[in-house]
Amino acid sequence: MEQVLLGNNTAGFTPLPGLFPIALSSSLTCHSSSSFTSSSSSTHRQSLCVSPGGWGPLSGNGSYLTPCFVDGAIGIVSICAIICGLGAVTYLLRCGIVGKAMVGKWHFAAKMCDTKVTAAAVFGLTVAQTINVALAEPEHFLQDVSFWSLVAVSTSLLVILWAHWLENFCSLCENAVVLTYWLFFVLVYTFKAITLALDPAGDPRSSEFIFHCTAWALGAVELFLEFVVAELALKPRFEGESGRSPLESANIFSALMFTWLSPFMTFGYSNIITVKNLLALHPDDTSNTCYHRLEAAWVREQKNGKKPSIWITLARSHGAELAICGITEFLNNMFWIFQPLALQHLIQWVASRTTGDPQPFTRGAF
Repeated sequence: MEQVLLGNNTAGFTPLPGLFPIALSSSLTCHSSSSFTSSSSSTHRQSLCVSPGGWGPLSGNGSYLTPCFVDGAIGIVSICAIICGLGAVTYLLRCGIVGKAMVGKWHFAAKMCDTKVTAAAVFGLTVAQTINVALAEPEHFLQDVSFWSLVAVSTSLLVILWAHWLENFCSLCENAVVLTYWLFFVLVYTFKAITLALDPAGDPRSSEFIFHCTAWALGAVELFLEFVVAELALKPRFEGESGRSPLESANIFSALMFTWLSPFMTFGYSNIITVKNLLALHPDDTSNTCYHRLEAAWVREQKNGKKPSIWITLARSHGAELAICGITEFLNNMFWIFQPLALQHLIQWVASRTTGDPQPFTRGAF
């Protein structure tokens, strides 16, 4: 094919007559090659990502997640925390004081101190990373997702700090938004630390790596204080009387895993359960509460239009519970869909360990 295009002329690039309107020369070919290389390198940089690995999600060798993908995940978690945190703050302010204030106690002081230190560490990381990006690549200062993710994390920490303060006055248990935030905070910063440690372009001794590891450690301590210490050390034991329902003081993890029933089951293991030992219902689950909520929604629906709708009434009275159940069922179905795909990749990783070119352990973990 090359001989047909160039004919018998080996000294230059002279095409056959009529095939190309412009004669190709060596200089033009060199310029075309250089322009193609420069255009490909210019388009290689993806939007909001200055890392050579792009958005990934996996790196070239598949051993770790790309920095932009991890920073994007951190930003998404922070934005969700800001939105849900403001909703939680609004809800706590409407609930008012319930008499559970723990100001002055070591648990409350430790949580608030750790949250402030975490916020200060991330603020320092934001300033250091901003200066680093500004000095390294001034033209891409506002085009790096790592900078915006740090700004989102700093803002979310302020909202979570506000919710931390209010939950000790306006709630009988740890707020669900706060607990979920710290769980995802520890998870995404774990992947961030792994990415910085395995990235060839990164330095484990850099200030960015040290700040991220420090923020991860503080987040882990905060999650330990918020869940483990509060669940094991501060929750009252079941003494045989029903009294207040333990579900009122159960956090979201305890409610999902039914650990709030553990004291009652421990008591029933060594004692005979009678009627007076049965646990009381949660106030929101009693028939009286459900009746009054449904009646208030029906009266409101009758005042709004000539043809009241029972569906709108049910949505107003029990819409939040139905929405949570629907979201939970949707996530459960999504997990069922993605489980075979994850199992396929896991089998491929296990099979590669017996070959001459095994995949790295981090890929198997991911």
